[in-house]
Formats: sequence, structure tokens, C-alpha cells
Amino acid sequence: MNTTALFSALVFLRNYLEQGVTYAQTLQGDGQPVDPNVITLFLLSKMSDWNPCISGVAVMDDPSRHAAARFLAGVAANLVVAADVATRPRSHA
Repeated sequence: MNTTALFSALVFLRNYLEQGVTYAQTLQGDGQPVDPNVITLFLLSKMSDWNPCISGVAVMDDPSRHAAARFLAGVAANLVVAADVATRPRSHA
């Protein structure tokens, strides 16, 4: 297996995760719900032309792309929501 190609694909996934987090923060800042399904659609639009090959094999068909976008969207939403919860003032009842 070509580890350089695999590493390159992982770098792209990290970049897409960063874009998903930024988009989720934008949604949250606009007062909209941080919905993983909305973030998935955003990421799919960003990933539409991404066709990585590893050892000469195209590894990103449409179902795989959707699964990757949904996974990254869920992680992005969880990170943004968790950060929001962690920074909220605690009520002392």
C-alpha cells in the first residue's frame, strides 16, 4: 500500500473536518442549530471533486464520500456543541 497516498488522503480528511467545524461554528453563531445533516450537505459540496487514489485504486465513490462527509459532520457538530457546553457559565442553584 502506498502510505504517501494514504497520508495525503488523511490530510484532506483533516482539512474537511476543519471546514466542517468552521461551518458548524458559523451555524451556531447565526443562532441556527448545529445539525450534522446540514453540515454533511456542506461537506459533500466541498468534497464533490475529491477523488483520491491509493495504489492506483479510486477509493472515493459516492457512497464512501457520503459516509466520510457524514462521519466528519458528526465529529464537527460534537466538537462545536461540546465546546459551547464547556464554556457556558454554570448555574449555582
